[in-house]
Amino acid sequence: MDRRSTLRRFLPAFTLLACLFVAAPAHADTLGPLHVRAFTMRADRTELRVGETLHLTIDLQVDDTVSRCTNIELPDFYGFDSLGEEERNYTRPIGTDCTEILTLSPTVAGWRTIAPAILDAVDADTARPMRFSTNTVTIHVLDAPLQTGVILRNTLVEMLKTCIIIALMVIVGGGVYWGFRQSLPGFAAVRRMTHPPAPDRAEVPAEEAAPAPPPVDESARWAAVAAALSAKPTRQSIAAVRTILRDRVRARDDEVFGELFARVAPTTDPALLDVMRSVERAAFIDDANLPSAIEDAVHALERLADKPQMLSS
Repeated sequence: MDRRSTLRRFLPAFTLLACLFVAAPAHADTLGPLHVRAFTMRADRTELRVGETLHLTIDLQVDDTVSRCTNIELPDFYGFDSLGEEERNYTRPIGTDCTEILTLSPTVAGWRTIAPAILDAVDADTARPMRFSTNTVTIHVLDAPLQTGVILRNTLVEMLKTCIIIALMVIVGGGVYWGFRQSLPGFAAVRRMTHPPAPDRAEVPAEEAAPAPPPVDESARWAAVAAALSAKPTRQSIAAVRTILRDRVRARDDEVFGELFARVAPTTDPALLDVMRSVERAAFIDDANLPSAIEDAVHALERLADKPQMLSS
C-alpha cells in the first residue's frame, strides 16, 4: 500500500479531529470570561389567584462590562402564561448588573415551583466553562373567585336539570305502572266489575212516567205563613218569611231587593209583589216600628191567601 492510499484512508478521521479542535475554542469564546458575583431569581408575589399576574425578576451581577447577558437560559414556566419580558442593564464603575423581568399569569391552581435559571459562561478566575444557576421560586396559586352571575347561572342550570330528571322519572314511572296494571290477568275483569259499561240508550226500556205531584194549595200555604207570623211577630219570623218569598221567586244570593223586584215585577201577581215589599220593609226596619211593619206584612199575606188563582209567577 503506497503513502497516497494511506492518506486517503485516514482523511475522514483527520478531518473530524480538526473540527473538534476548532469547535471547542469557538464555543468557549461565545461563553466569554465572566466574574459572576450574584445570580438570583425572585417574584414580587408568592401567592395569587388564577388569572392574576406576577413579575419574576432574574438578577445577574458580574464584575465585567458587558452589553447584554445573552447566555441566560430561562426555566420552563409550566402552569403559567408568559405575558412579556423586559431586559435592563446597569453599568457600574466595576461590573454590570443585568436584570430580566418576566410577566407571568398562572393558569392552574396549586403549588408551583419555578426551576432555576441557567447561565453558561467561562469562569474568569479558573478559565474553565462553568454552569451557574439561580435559586428556585415557589408560588401558591389559588382558584379564581366565582362571580355572582356565574354562581346564579350554575344554580339555575342545576335546578333545571333536577326538574327535568324528576319529570322524566314521573313519566317513566307512570308508564310502567299503567303497563303493569294492563298486563295483570284479572285487571280487565275487576275493572268491568268496578266500572260497568254504560247501558246503550237505545236498548234501555223507557220507564213509565212518574205521576205528577198533587197541586199545592197556595191559599192554605200563605194562610199558614200569615198565621205563624201573626202568632210570633219577631224579627227571626219575618226573616224566615223573607227567605220563603225569595225562594218562591228564585232570587239569587247576590241579588238585592231592587234588582229582584225589577226582574220579577213584569210576570208576578201584584198581590205577591205587595207581600214582598211589606216583608222586605219589616225585615230591615228599626225595633220601634217592627210590630207595625210585621202587622202590615201579615195583612198582605192574608190578602194573598184570598187570591190563589193569581199566584203564578
